[in-house]
Amino acid sequence: MFLVSSNDNMFQQTLVSSLVQKNLQITTQISEPCFAQIDYLIRDSELEIQVKEKVIKLPKPFRFDDVFSQTMILLSGLFITIDQCSYSPIKQNVTFKNKTSKLNDIHNKIFTSLILHLQKGIEKNILYRKIWPQDKEIQINKLDTHLTNIKNKLTKELNYKFKIITAVGKIKLIIN
Repeated sequence: MFLVSSNDNMFQQTLVSSLVQKNLQITTQISEPCFAQIDYLIRDSELEIQVKEKVIKLPKPFRFDDVFSQTMILLSGLFITIDQCSYSPIKQNVTFKNKTSKLNDIHNKIFTSLILHLQKGIEKNILYRKIWPQDKEIQINKLDTHLTNIKNKLTKELNYKFKIITAVGKIKLIIN
């Protein structure tokens, strides 16, 4: 999840709508947990896109495809450190000691949610709805199967054991 902000409200609304259509997990709510903030600053002759200390400038007029591709370039360079591992939410990779495991889309959504809710965990029902919003009935065993598959995949491919616990309907990633 990434927090989107802009100095132009109309541009921000249009941009958010377009980024959601591209399946980029974004929010404009400061209260939501996020990996990073993406600032879009409209200047007289350019658009400045900033993620952390990295900046890309696009001259006006610009196309949305260029804004999106430059945003993805910035986000692809973002890595989250988890214990001794490195995680790229955009590339969907977890790396440990020069070994990399590529997560599929569902596993990446689960892993992202676990990291974003590292402190308190996330309710299974909420996570289920984030991953399978079209399902009419919640099947927790479906989620549990994917959690087991993620743990097994990372253990096998990275030789690193992630601990995921369930308590009172919440799941939580435990970091040493």
